[in-house]
Amino acid sequence: MQGHEHMHSDGTAGHSDKPNDDEGQLRRVGDLMERFGCTFESAYRTAQRHRDNMGACEEEMETKMRPCLVAIEVRHRQRAYLKDLVSKSVTVDSFQLPFFRPEMLHEHPKLFPTLTWEEVMRLINKNGGIRVFFIDVDQYPACGQEAYERFYQDSIIAEGFLDILAFVTSTDGLAPLVDFLHHRHFGQSRGPVCSSGSGVTSLSSSPSENTAHDLQAKTRRTRILLGNDTRTSVTQRQNKEGMQLTLKEHGLQYIKGVSGRSADVVKELRREADIQFPVIVKPISGAGSEFVTLCYNDEDIDVAFGVSVGVKTTQNTEASYMMLQEYIQGHEYVVNVVTYQGVHVVSDVWRSWKYPYSVHSSRLRPSLEHKLTIAYNALGEGRQPLAVDTTVLLYDRVEFVHDLAQLPEESEERRVVAYTLKCLDALGMRQGCSHCELRVDCRSDSPNFNTPVLIELNARMLGDVPRATKFVGYDQHTLIVYLVMCAAAISEETSFEHAKSLGFASELSRETGAGDGAEEARSLLPWPPAPLLYRSLSADVTRHVLFLSAEQESHLCPPGFKAVQSLRTFNSFTRGSLLERMKTGETLTVSKTFDLLSSPGAIVLEGTSEEILQDTEYIRRVENNISSEWMSLLERAITALCSIRLPLSSHTIELADISTAHQQEWFHELGEDVVTAITEYQAARQDFIDYFTQSEPPLFIPLAFDKFFSALGVREVIYSWQ
Repeated sequence: MQGHEHMHSDGTAGHSDKPNDDEGQLRRVGDLMERFGCTFESAYRTAQRHRDNMGACEEEMETKMRPCLVAIEVRHRQRAYLKDLVSKSVTVDSFQLPFFRPEMLHEHPKLFPTLTWEEVMRLINKNGGIRVFFIDVDQYPACGQEAYERFYQDSIIAEGFLDILAFVTSTDGLAPLVDFLHHRHFGQSRGPVCSSGSGVTSLSSSPSENTAHDLQAKTRRTRILLGNDTRTSVTQRQNKEGMQLTLKEHGLQYIKGVSGRSADVVKELRREADIQFPVIVKPISGAGSEFVTLCYNDEDIDVAFGVSVGVKTTQNTEASYMMLQEYIQGHEYVVNVVTYQGVHVVSDVWRSWKYPYSVHSSRLRPSLEHKLTIAYNALGEGRQPLAVDTTVLLYDRVEFVHDLAQLPEESEERRVVAYTLKCLDALGMRQGCSHCELRVDCRSDSPNFNTPVLIELNARMLGDVPRATKFVGYDQHTLIVYLVMCAAAISEETSFEHAKSLGFASELSRETGAGDGAEEARSLLPWPPAPLLYRSLSADVTRHVLFLSAEQESHLCPPGFKAVQSLRTFNSFTRGSLLERMKTGETLTVSKTFDLLSSPGAIVLEGTSEEILQDTEYIRRVENNISSEWMSLLERAITALCSIRLPLSSHTIELADISTAHQQEWFHELGEDVVTAITEYQAARQDFIDYFTQSEPPLFIPLAFDKFFSALGVREVIYSWQ
């Protein structure tokens, strides 16, 4: 029960063309085909990825031949977490799912009363487990069935998976692809298809033409675990305007807005809709607060559109197709949910804080800004990226909400969750993970004062490793893995017979209006393994996540991060691999922060509220702190250096580090004034270094200071983890 990392650079699962191979490579391909009974294509792709590492080849082929969860574009720390989960047996201690606690083992799942929870556990453990296969996507497929079909044929079918159980992602832009893959893989012929006016049409293919099709046919599953209706993937769950209109159609609280591809159109629509300033302007489809702008007047709207012209979002969508919405001021929440067959389990809720922040920036990722600049200067194409003044919403922190099930129903948190679950129903989230952002309207003149409203639904699992597991015992990842393990252990035929024996099939037919209810009956599983609302295992301590922000393009300062690590409530760095990379001695550069995607990372703090508050104040104080003391020490060292009347272009470090014996010999040859100047310089330089080891060093140092650090010969000292 392991996970396998599948890395590639072309955005697909591998190449189908066969370049000339050496005899050893072809021999490895033949060995894999003989051992695993797979196609040449499947074995060849695996051999190409791992070359002469036969152990890695065999591990990957073993994964493809076993029941597996295919995880597309998930973070590396999430991969490790998922691998660890699937490597475990389902026990009371390993999964900590409430219904697997000793006092619950003899109880019967509500929708699967023919089994007890103990029998469910036994079936899962007896089954032999599952694997996880990870696929990286360098460039997201264009949204649409033809692009998705190409991805499916090249990244899924050609790989020769024997038994896929489900697909999952933690990336917003790939949620529609995941819906497509579920319905394509479990609901249609797997041969190549072409696009037609009514959707996807299968092309005939002989099973004998591809052994993989024969293998897959033997274990073909039709149960869809984590996918939803493809007809509403984009229109309701990715398109932010369609999302709000759907809520309106269902009589739920929504955010008034308009959309368009030009500032002039949107400004006119705003006036017609009587949407008052301030407003939010953001891409119809995007993620990570990318190109989200808080606008106070029409000129701000012009600028918001200007920074997005001619570029794609990180989700490969048109950035300048924008939505303008009324700006909802109020308490913000994040709600994470896992749903199966329309039954929602809330895994964790967080109180969230963002704040308006004025930035002078092009609002473009450095790589994209460079690409546009080259195209404009060399070819005269596109536009010149220019820094402009805009107001963004920066993430400050999130705080875990304890004991959700124990809070009064009329509490703000419970009202937010109740509304969230209604939104999920309205938006067609019957299966899979949801990551929802909401606000409680606190505008005093709003007719919806004190009412929760959905900012956006992200139809995928949260974008980092779970952070509340210690307090709840389980999380989104745990619930997903449990569901997939269940599906591997309990056949669709068993589910159908169970439903039939209890008369569930006809009941499901009446509830869904779908035929004889057979499809729903085959999908039945012992769900949920936890209460719909969680309780905390302990509330003695809590957890906050602080999002870091660099005010300028900067280097990371290892002494500053080491000081943060020594704080009483420090738990971990998250949303990146800063710590690991700093420890290698690499000098890291981060861009100016203007959205979540450009944030250098986050810090997880755990302790009492008072302890966390104290450490938070320290982090915010030093984060970008170029203090007067810091500057005074630097100025004194530079002044002392400049006062030494020697040709020092290549001797700065020698002045600081020369041994005592050589120093005395050298000083003997110099005049008293020069010796005094050198001594003063060495002392000033050491005082500056001591600041970074004994005081409160910043986390980020602007690049403008590099020339001074080089002159003093202190770059290696300041930017070293040692």
